[in-house]
Amino acid sequence: MIIRTTVSTALLLLSCGAVAQENPWNISGFASFFDADSDRRIINNNGISAVEDDIGFAGALGYRFTPKWEARLIASKWDVGHSAKGFGVDALYHLNDKHLYVIGGVKHADITGPDDNLLNLGLGKRFELTDKLYLSGEALVYQSLERSYHDFGINLGLTYMFGNKEPAYVAPPAPEPAAPVVRLDSDKDGVYDDQDSCPNTPMIDAVDASGCTRYTMEDENVRLSINFASDNDNVAQHYFSEIERVANFMKKYTDTTVVIEGHTSRKGSAAYNQNLSERRAKMVAKILTSQFNIDSSRVSHAGFGESKLLNDADTKAAHQENRRIEARLSGSKRVKVKR
Repeated sequence: MIIRTTVSTALLLLSCGAVAQENPWNISGFASFFDADSDRRIINNNGISAVEDDIGFAGALGYRFTPKWEARLIASKWDVGHSAKGFGVDALYHLNDKHLYVIGGVKHADITGPDDNLLNLGLGKRFELTDKLYLSGEALVYQSLERSYHDFGINLGLTYMFGNKEPAYVAPPAPEPAAPVVRLDSDKDGVYDDQDSCPNTPMIDAVDASGCTRYTMEDENVRLSINFASDNDNVAQHYFSEIERVANFMKKYTDTTVVIEGHTSRKGSAAYNQNLSERRAKMVAKILTSQFNIDSSRVSHAGFGESKLLNDADTKAAHQENRRIEARLSGSKRVKVKR
């Protein structure tokens, strides 16, 4: 009953598949070798005898539903001491090699009795002779459902494909490559936007690893030197442009301070010269604060009298050179580094 139901189901699937599928039908003819279990015995009119190994033949009708799956009806006949026969249905699963397949099926056979139902499992291979004709070889193991018999079989023959051409094995598609990550550098400074802390930096600026303009510190210096007439603390008008230059420097560098140093020549007493040098320094400091608006907290003055002569000679030129005020200022500024 089990065998009949299975075969009926297989026939139904084959008939449906013929309409729904475009895969090929095939028919096979085999020389079939049956190696019976050594415990099998035949009971007949001549008594009890062992089942003989024999080469018979088999025929099969198959249908390839998909590139992987195929079903077939198969009938076999052997002479194992008497005429033995079997029929059943197999499912074939094709491996990655399109011609190599695994076989699993059920058979109703008459080997040592009329109800010798078998399960079979095996491996087969088809060797292409033409696009329609194949040499087929199969090795199978049979297990009796009624008794503990284990049989072995080999089928060797030809398989002919008809209908449409056998479907080619289709390898699974390769995984799609990951989409490339597009990284932008909008201001073209060499630092990607996702790492740029200072977007839109000028293209002429050199930048650091964060995309911000690089700076360097540069020092700038200015010197003030004014000479005076003998025994006089008045600042000549032509020196005002020099004082203004100092004032502009201090406005540019707002953290700078200045000390105005006053000096005299050697003529006169030291005490007098000390007082005169202080008046000269005070006069220039007053011009810086009152006329050029430099905060008085940033301007100081000091007199040195004749203690720091530039020229020790006792000549008119030397005395003129020593009657002076001096001031030196320096400032540091940030300057952009260019590419």
